[in-house]
This record gives sequence, C-alpha cells and structure tokens, in this order.
Amino acid sequence: MRKKGEHKNLGLKQYQAKSPMGFSCLKYVRWEIDSSGRRTFVYRRRAKVGFSFETEVVPSGTSKEALASDLRKFEEWNRLAAEGIDPRIFNAKPNAMPTFQEVAEEWLETQNGRFKNGGMFDEKTYKNYVGRLKNHLFPKLGNRPIDEITAVEVANCLKQQWHTDTGRRIRWLCEQVCLRAMASEMRDTNFAQKEVIAALLTNNSPTTVHRRYIEVGMVPEVYSNLAKHQNQSALMIRLMLLSCIRVENVVKLEWSWVDFDLNRIVIPAIHTKTKNKDFRQPMTSEVELLLRQQRKISRGEKFVFANQKSRSGHVSSNAPSQWIRNDFNPIYGYDFQPSGLRGTFRRWADPKTDVFPEPVIEETYMHVVGGIKSFYTDRELFEQKKPLIQAWNNYCVGDL
Repeated sequence: MRKKGEHKNLGLKQYQAKSPMGFSCLKYVRWEIDSSGRRTFVYRRRAKVGFSFETEVVPSGTSKEALASDLRKFEEWNRLAAEGIDPRIFNAKPNAMPTFQEVAEEWLETQNGRFKNGGMFDEKTYKNYVGRLKNHLFPKLGNRPIDEITAVEVANCLKQQWHTDTGRRIRWLCEQVCLRAMASEMRDTNFAQKEVIAALLTNNSPTTVHRRYIEVGMVPEVYSNLAKHQNQSALMIRLMLLSCIRVENVVKLEWSWVDFDLNRIVIPAIHTKTKNKDFRQPMTSEVELLLRQQRKISRGEKFVFANQKSRSGHVSSNAPSQWIRNDFNPIYGYDFQPSGLRGTFRRWADPKTDVFPEPVIEETYMHVVGGIKSFYTDRELFEQKKPLIQAWNNYCVGDL
C-alpha cells in the first residue's frame, strides 16, 4: 500500500488497459479510465503556484515510447509550474517571438562591437558576459520566448548566487537583455528589476553574506595559514596580499616587469585600469623572497606563473580563486576571494591617514582616483609608498 504523498509511476499494461481505474501516477497527475474505456490524464494545480487549473489530456498512444513521452511531458509541466510558469501556455507561440537566448546573443553582439571599437573596457569583460549568460541564464531561460519570462523564473536562476557579487552581475546581465527586448517593443515589463528580484529571494535564499575581503584582525592568521601551502596558487595569493597588485596583473605578471635591482614591479600602462601610465609598486623584502622562490621554478619562462599547456602561456585567471574556494577556505573556515585582498589592505589603511596621506593609500592599492598627479609627482609618490607597503607587509607577516 502506498504511503500518503508517494506517487506511483504508470506501467505499460495500465497505459494500454481499457478497464475502469484511477490513481495518481505522478505528482499532480491522475490516470483515469472510465466505464466506456476512455483513457485520460488529469492534471491539477492549485493557486499557491500563482494560478490554478484542471486539464484533461488524451494519451499520445499505446506504445512504450508514447508512455515515456507523456510522463516526460508532465514532469516538465511540474518543473515549469514550480517556476511560476503556466505550462498550458508554455511555448504556445514558439515562432512568434524571439527567445531569451536569441535576444541575449543580439545584445552580446552590440557589446562585442563596443569592444572592437574601443568602447568597452577589455576582452575579459566581454568573455565574462558570455560565460555568465551560458552558465547561469541560458540553461533555464534560453528557450523561453522573451515576452513570457517572469520575475519568478529569473529569481529561480539566482537563488544560489543572490548574496554574492556574481548574483548581482547575473541579474544586471538579465536586465540588459530585457531592456533590449523592451526597446524593440517585445515586452513592456522588466522581469529582472532589482527590487522585485530581491523581494522574491529575501526569504528563500541563503542568509550568509559572503565577504570577498579578509577581516583586518584575521590577516596575520590567514597569511600564516597560506604560508603552510607551497603550491603555485598559494604563492600567488600571498603575492597579491603583500603587493596590493590586482589579481589579473599577478596572473599575467611577466619577469620583464620585475626589477630586482631597483626593488620594484612595473606594470606597463596597457595592463593598468587607466591605461595612461605605468604602475610602479615598491617591492618589499617579503615580496622579493616570494618572487625569487618562484624564479627557481619558472626560470626561462616569460611569465612568473607560467603554464606551458595554456594558449596564453600563463596560469588560468580562475586558478587562485578555485584553490581558495575549494581547497583553502573550507579547511580553515574562511570566506574570502583574491579579488577582495586589496579591499582588505584599504580597510587596514583607513585609520592611518594621519601617517600616510590619502592619495598615497589610493595609489598603493591601484585605485583609480582623479587628481593624484596634482599632489605628487610619480617619483615622490613611489617613494612615499615604500613605508606604507612595508608597514602593511610587517602586519601581514607578523611573527611568522
């Protein structure tokens, strides 16, 4: 005897039968054969999904293949209804309106054009757009007609990422696609409006707020634990923390940028965010030690963190983040990412503006700020950065 709440799959003999019967064969689906031998599926949904209806559907045939097809169809109906989509009208106009993926690809093409014409920051940004659409939005929204998508569907795509920077960026991308559709009069409502999505996910998504940065008081402990690991990703994270250099610049760091004689790292202007001047960072003894250690491994290579199997010649930009997320944070109970390390330095430096002028702090952690040149020349600023970054290194290393 079936327990309450369980659902019995429909067997082929029952599917082919003509004798009167009736039972639940799937969730929300009842199989019925009346006294005249008429066979039907009865699908019922209640108002808690946003709509209620009862529909009778005649089976596709009597074969095993027809049975499998019918059951798959109702399983898909259940999935759609759970996402706030009325399955009776799903894809009712498959050729009348472009899908989300088609509109998204049109929008991507406009962004690609901006990149090629110098209007976009860089190729990495464009690739991030493509990756987030393909990984997070296309699987669930890709085939949906753009005029039928609801905020509930968008919220379901964002449940796992909503309290992260990735979640906010995915929502923004979704909104850009929607705005393009609205501009083309394909729809008149915004299915990815920030306030609406936030309201839908407030009570349904994880409550843990993920911090990309390290709490200042925990920095010495984190650095000590990082020093216990000798793999390349751990070394990169330590270098990022001590030098305050951006993640992408450490990943693509070339030996030609490292000047051991003058104790500095010089990042060419083309690789900086402003792209208008070289960025020169003082190299402390701690940073020098890390780089000399790495030189023994990658001597003869162009990149400090080389990977001969990679087309670019250097390690993947995701390697440090993946190692932190999968192999480091879970062991020690931390919750940070490489992209937040410079923010950690900024929080440490905030109370020290009476010792280190604000423009020096801003320039040290590679922040884009106007007017710095009016305060200091490049040479003076470089010299003033030395005591600041050495004090930061001393704090990170502590008694190690």
